[in-house]
Amino acid sequence: RRGVPISQTDMLTTILTTLLLGLGSRALGVPMTTRETDAIAHHGRYAAWLMGVKEPWLFESTAEGIRLLMHSASTQPRGEETSRIMAQSLAAEPLTRHYDHFQSARRRFEHSKHLSISRLFLSKQTLDMLGVPSNVLPWYPLLTIPPRFAWHTGHRLVPGGYRRLAERGLKKQMKMLDVFHAGAKSAAGLIKPDEEHPAHI
Repeated sequence: RRGVPISQTDMLTTILTTLLLGLGSRALGVPMTTRETDAIAHHGRYAAWLMGVKEPWLFESTAEGIRLLMHSASTQPRGEETSRIMAQSLAAEPLTRHYDHFQSARRRFEHSKHLSISRLFLSKQTLDMLGVPSNVLPWYPLLTIPPRFAWHTGHRLVPGGYRRLAERGLKKQMKMLDVFHAGAKSAAGLIKPDEEHPAHI
């Protein structure tokens, strides 16, 4: 009734997708060393261990984790209607964000940016299968990868630059959290799980 025992493969695959953060960052122009991507792998390994993934399934490096991810993903069924629903919901998410200024224009810009990044990583065929707009060029990555790479590389070469990058990144994360929290507050009246639901407060 409570989904026990939970599949080791499903738990592991969920955690292994965090390894794509490092690979995706590299693809978008953020230089990352093997040590840094392996630090992401270590964090994922620890989270997997906390969740109850057994020792033989835990991974030591990014390379080993990606190999396991490809292996475990091959055991999963192909996307079905629930995959299409989730993909379409994620693609449309920027259109629901709450901004203090120029909300309509910012929503449209973020939506377009979101789709262009997806188009960099996903084929037109995949997007069509998911029911997500596919007639989009990866304009945002193409325009921003060179300056992003130069910006990050330059900061890594000067004293204190890496720390400044981290501080700037944290500020951007906090600003995005404010956007998401504002959206969550506006949805609070719509989502009311009953007492039997695990998310009931």
